[in-house]
Amino acid sequence: MMLVSCSTIMSEVVSSAIESDLQYGVNALESGGAKSGNNDKKIAKEKEKLKKEGKCPTCRGVGKTIDGKYVCSACNGTGKYTE
Repeated sequence: MMLVSCSTIMSEVVSSAIESDLQYGVNALESGGAKSGNNDKKIAKEKEKLKKEGKCPTCRGVGKTIDGKYVCSACNGTGKYTE
């Protein structure tokens, strides 16, 4: 009897925590319209800077993913920008 009630309490606590996290995420997306526009501009500016430097904007001139397991498909692992 005691185990069933503990399980019920834990499931309610966990589900309410997940619900609040999801609601926070939805609210952030809805209110973040102006912020995401600024972020898009920042990303575009960074990509242009990398292109001017001759670096691949996808992998930022590294040629691989951050963990080093995969080769960048945009530059084929060279790290150099090509059109």
